[in-house]
Amino acid sequence: MPHLVIEYAKDLEPQLAPGQLIEKAFGGAVQSGLFTADDIKIRVRAYEDYQIGTGKNRFINITAHILSGRTVAQKSSLTDAILMQLKSLKLGAIELTVQVYNIERETYAKARF
Repeated sequence: MPHLVIEYAKDLEPQLAPGQLIEKAFGGAVQSGLFTADDIKIRVRAYEDYQIGTGKNRFINITAHILSGRTVAQKSSLTDAILMQLKSLKLGAIELTVQVYNIERETYAKARF
């Protein structure tokens, strides 16, 4: 845990590779001190069609799904660390967002084959 889902505007790709987003999200999750590197799972999804308000502003949104039980301060340190990593990309006019969602431990299931 966690599962990080990165969504971004596809028109960022001329100046940003998806691998860079993975690297920054991973770095922020590790920097938070809440997870071991081996536990972090990341997926990336690019959007060609989107709308933000009345325009088509470029965006990066990261959603972190983590097991319940963390404090608000711990979750805040995670979002802050990831956001700081994204800001280091210096992409100019862009909307960056990060949010955390709890996965209830009692209903989470995992299997490996």
